Amino acid sequence: MMHWLFLYAPLLLLAVSLLALWVSWRPHRKPRLKVEFGNKTLVWPAENDRPFTHSPPFLHLLVTNHGPGEIVIVSAIAKLASFPQSLFTEARYQPLLPDFKHPYCFKLPTPRLAVGGQASIIFRYNKDCFLTNKPKRVGVVDSFKRTHWASRRELKKTLREYRESFPAQPAEAAR
Repeated sequence: MMHWLFLYAPLLLLAVSLLALWVSWRPHRKPRLKVEFGNKTLVWPAENDRPFTHSPPFLHLLVTNHGPGEIVIVSAIAKLASFPQSLFTEARYQPLLPDFKHPYCFKLPTPRLAVGGQASIIFRYNKDCFLTNKPKRVGVVDSFKRTHWASRRELKKTLREYRESFPAQPAEAAR
């Protein structure tokens, strides 16, 4: 029995030390954000004969703080080139300008978002919006200078809807 204890005691002490280090580091973790992106429309009951009224469509970037702790969202960005393309191009990222006139759009930088808090960043949805550049990713930058991206699936779905809403115009024939 003693032989086993002397053989594995250093490994046991190392495991306990690593566990203590991990437990002490955990409270200092930075908050995680979940980012959702899509084409949305507001619907509310109308007064007269029509049952519902629809708002014009808009692009909606919804950010949820999953903790642990408060965080500030500094800006919204789009990644324009994939990694191999970015090796040969100059600008990889494009800052996105939200539609601050929309009543539900948060001003950037946002106030501190508590755990479970949400921020809604809204962009105009028209022929000349940032989707014309076909971004590879859309997301936000937080106060720790970390980038949080929306899922690629949501972005691809929104790009598909954009192409259906605003089909490419053929070039006019030269006169």
